[in-house]
Amino acid sequence: MLLLLPLFLLLVRCWFRAKRAREIRQQQDDHLPPSPPALPILGHLHLVGSLPHVSLRSLARKHGYDLMLLRLGAMPVVVVLSPAAAEAVLRTHDHVFASRPLSLVADVVMYGTSDIGCAPYGDYWRRAGGGRGSSSPRTCSPSRGCSHYATPARKK
Repeated sequence: MLLLLPLFLLLVRCWFRAKRAREIRQQQDDHLPPSPPALPILGHLHLVGSLPHVSLRSLARKHGYDLMLLRLGAMPVVVVLSPAAAEAVLRTHDHVFASRPLSLVADVVMYGTSDIGCAPYGDYWRRAGGGRGSSSPRTCSPSRGCSHYATPARKK
């Protein structure tokens, strides 16, 4: 009987830790978009078929979500399914989508993030020509036309 007491105390301690971890996870999940039921390891991979856009449309119709969280394996993915929700997400989180993800290939081939194509959005990107630097005069606008093409001189 005396040997069972440490085992019992260990089980009680594990139960309290699991309960506390479940409460913390539930508080974190309150800030996430809704999600359909998932499998433990695969997540929602079983719901995405060979035509992902058709599968996502059917999931949106079935569950009625404009914005949902899918776990594709261990990777959480937020899926936006309506134009209004996409506009809202892109307007409020545009700085997140302006940068490219960090890549080992970019570090090796493009000399890290010093190239404008792989530089994260920020001060360096604007100074290097991503903002209003060397690339903006080569854009076309309705009022100025295309400035990088030679315009013929007008005769008076």
